[in-house]
Amino acid sequence: MDERIKKLRTSQDCERFAKNAEERGNIELALEARRRSLELKAESYGATTLVERECLEAIYAYEEILAKKNGRKTKASRTWQMINKHGILPAVERAVNRPQEASGYIALLEMGLEDYAFESVVIKHPSAFTKEAVERCAERVGQWRRTLNFNNWLYSTGLSKSSVLKYFGAIEGALTDWAVSAGIIKGSILNITSKTNFDAIDHRIRELPIYLERNSTGHSMYGSALNKYSEYLASALMDNSVENDIEEIINSPNIETTEKAQLISARVGQGKFRKDLLSYWGKCAITGMENSAMLLASHIKPWSHCTNSERLDKFNGLLLIPNLDRAFDQGLISFSKHGAILISPSLKQVKKELGIDDEMCVHLSQKHQSYMHYHREHIFKNT
Repeated sequence: MDERIKKLRTSQDCERFAKNAEERGNIELALEARRRSLELKAESYGATTLVERECLEAIYAYEEILAKKNGRKTKASRTWQMINKHGILPAVERAVNRPQEASGYIALLEMGLEDYAFESVVIKHPSAFTKEAVERCAERVGQWRRTLNFNNWLYSTGLSKSSVLKYFGAIEGALTDWAVSAGIIKGSILNITSKTNFDAIDHRIRELPIYLERNSTGHSMYGSALNKYSEYLASALMDNSVENDIEEIINSPNIETTEKAQLISARVGQGKFRKDLLSYWGKCAITGMENSAMLLASHIKPWSHCTNSERLDKFNGLLLIPNLDRAFDQGLISFSKHGAILISPSLKQVKKELGIDDEMCVHLSQKHQSYMHYHREHIFKNT
């Protein structure tokens, strides 16, 4: 932690410091000050254990979302009422039992505070909560991750921000509502991860009278949104490996609960591993883009090839924008020992469309080298 932030004694001081840091363009310092503000608020409440303190920090982070949404300070009244009635940990357990929308998690992600979601705290401290709650939270974060993947995939296709918001909003909002009301599905369309399953309901949605009416008056926007989601599911980006890995971690008898929490957090792309990458890189390691909501925590040596310690090692990670993350993950690009980009021959014809050029490079430390060597030798498609 920055020495200046360590000296701050009140949450108000931290907020002022964060605002000044933002005005000077130092986003990471502002984020660190905001995290310190949450810590001070939790400490002042009187938490007696680490897990209680982090639960309180999550509540205060949620209030930050409410304040941003409402344009004024807003209390999480219902949550505080549950705490007063049941205690901190039982209240959080009850909170994660309620249906939660991805919008809150995305809002935290955009603020750089995604590890302050209640679900993230439960995953981090599995021994403090019921097994059912931990599994529910892991499943929910996995679902949110799929939501973010679709959002990031839309951006990676070159769509403008307004088009991404339009298509994403149609899938998450109106199209889901129409399908649920018609009894076609029970939950969000974003929960559908199989193209086969999606194809089975796609034509039924397109036959709904409300769809036909709105799609006609909306210049076929809803049809285009369904097409985009179908393309997304057909792409190599969408698979169930993350959920399978999480289930394997939860059920493993050979991993301690603390390590389970760290591994789950790393696998869903948040928690300590992502935080370490944000701290180390601060921006996309290749392009320099600083919007943390658009950056993915990517393992250099693939998760499935790693030991547990390698899965948590920040030097086995790059912070990348979605198109580079996918190309790197598929072995279509890699990097030399000096950091120069290596481009697979199979990508040469379309590299410009993907925003990839021969001048790209990454600054690798000595501790990155063994992982990148593995990627070059075993993942990179050099033929």
